[in-house]
Amino acid sequence: MLPTGARVPVNGALLVGRNPVRFDPWNDAELLPVDDPARSVSKTHAVIEAADDGVRITDLHSTNGVSVVDSSGAATALTAGAPSPVAAGVTVLLGSFRLQVAQG
Repeated sequence: MLPTGARVPVNGALLVGRNPVRFDPWNDAELLPVDDPARSVSKTHAVIEAADDGVRITDLHSTNGVSVVDSSGAATALTAGAPSPVAAGVTVLLGSFRLQVAQG
């Protein structure tokens, strides 16, 4: 879920960024441009992919990284290039831009 409250389904791969572009291996991915006035989100920042148990997020070597915020508010940075599973209800930071992972 975006900060605006809009929900974006993840049915395959979704490239997220200020002005995302497709590239190997995500030539068929959907693109999700986000409005980030702080400019903390890279042009093509991360890929969110459907997985058997929810979704996984991969930081595409972005400038400001991707972090997952747990229920206590602590943020854990993801390793760039490594797909990481994320559970429903988790907040994800792309730089300082917040996304909420929601189920179905």
